[in-house]
Amino acid sequence: MLDESAMGFGLQACSTSRVAHRQLLALDAGDTTRFILAEVRWLQQHEDQRVTMGVQLLPGTPLSAAVRLAQDASRRPLPFLPAFLLPDAHGTSASLILPAGFYQRDRQLELRLADAIVKVSLNSLLDRGHDFDRAGFAPCG
Repeated sequence: MLDESAMGFGLQACSTSRVAHRQLLALDAGDTTRFILAEVRWLQQHEDQRVTMGVQLLPGTPLSAAVRLAQDASRRPLPFLPAFLLPDAHGTSASLILPAGFYQRDRQLELRLADAIVKVSLNSLLDRGHDFDRAGFAPCG
């Protein structure tokens, strides 16, 4: 870590790291049980192959989750895909971090958190990164 601000960090990576603009990163929060999610906002490669980057923190402490397209009971269920839930934090509503290209307005998903499965509907695209979509959602009635 090179520096720190309220919105993010300045980081340096070794030359063998593959990092893309707007890539999702999980950063160690200093203990073994928590991490924070951030998005690469700018990159600079130096002559000696060092990579310096600025990362912006995503709001909230992420919870591990999984999602799949909601289907009717007559079809075989699709597999769950990895996702994250960002709960309400700092004046922002809860959101989902989904695989890139997964967001589609009004798409209904099954969201698995721990042992519970909840049906939700996507209602807004909050951010589209290199390898993720961040979406707003609401529970299905």
